[in-house]
Amino acid sequence: MTLAELEEALDAIMDGRSYERSGAPADRAIHVAWDRNGKWLTIYDEGNAAGDWDELDGITGELSLRAGTYAVSNTVLDSDLLRMRLFEQGRASDIYINDPELYNEMMNESCDSKGELSKWLPLLKEGPDELLLAGIWEKEEVFAEDKLALLADAYGWSAAASGMGLSEWEELGQDHAPAVLRLYFREVLRS
Repeated sequence: MTLAELEEALDAIMDGRSYERSGAPADRAIHVAWDRNGKWLTIYDEGNAAGDWDELDGITGELSLRAGTYAVSNTVLDSDLLRMRLFEQGRASDIYINDPELYNEMMNESCDSKGELSKWLPLLKEGPDELLLAGIWEKEEVFAEDKLALLADAYGWSAAASGMGLSEWEELGQDHAPAVLRLYFREVLRS
């Protein structure tokens, strides 16, 4: 997917959510980071700042469908909980939760496992290695950001771009991710 196609896809996705592109900071900012070979996209959406996982998953799923590849949405909550949803060709394929017990307690939901390891193997940068991924999944980390950094390294993602919030983007600037696209959108009132 080219940069122009990515922008076009995000415009269409956001139009469907009653937002239009703005040339300056507006109601929402979406940041997209990718590695130089264009294999991975990492999306940060202001709409997720309040834990709006459905919105982030919706955008990620649509980009996965338009790009015809895997895409992953990820969220870190209070440095304790890492939630990653895997999409393949636009469909939710699996969900990884670093601590299902804490997730159930915090979200008042029921999640029995961390996810299905085999579904995540094709994403590894060095090829499928079940022992490597299982070791990362089972390793106890104090902070969810540390778990995300380990997984990002195994997948070949930019760890900083995968777990960075809007305030950090603003502080560090665009040069700290391999490549970053920042698009602003404003809400459109439709009658």
